[in-house]
This record gives sequence, structure tokens and C-alpha cells, in this order.
Amino acid sequence: EIDAVYRKLKEYEDLEEQGLLLRLPTEAYFIKDNIVRKGLVQELVYSPCRKLLLDIRYDDNSLDSYRGYVGNTVFLTQAEAEQKLNEMESD
Repeated sequence: EIDAVYRKLKEYEDLEEQGLLLRLPTEAYFIKDNIVRKGLVQELVYSPCRKLLLDIRYDDNSLDSYRGYVGNTVFLTQAEAEQKLNEMESD
């Protein structure tokens, strides 16, 4: 039984090394009303236009949610979101 678990772990490690394993984020940042907000990822959708689309629930105990494309209005780090917001404000 331990050998089966080890083999499965090794398989995941191999897939990760090949770039074939996608780790889903638990948190993401998004831009709404010219403010960077943080939220919890609810769902990841691979859209027909080949961009990752995330559904995010606000991190403020509300039931509000936001949906956006990674790299456009949704970001995996706060720094990326703030950089994009600065770019948007300077245009």
C-alpha cells in the first residue's frame, strides 16, 4: 500500500517537472472599481479562447463574487495586480 502511494507521488512529481500538472491557486487578486481586492478562488474555467478564467469570492465574508481572466483583471499575486492597476491609471 505504501508502495502504491509512493508511485503515485512520483507520477505527480514527474508530471510537474514536465509542466503538465497545474496547481490551482486558493487565493487571487482582482481589480474592481479601481481597487485591488483579494478573494478566494471558487472555480477555474478553461475558456474557449484558451485563457484561464477564475471565479473568485470576495474575501470580506460577503457572498459577492468576481469572474475574470488571469493576467487581465485577475492576478495570482498582489504585486501583479497593483502593477496592472498602475498601468491602467496611467493610460
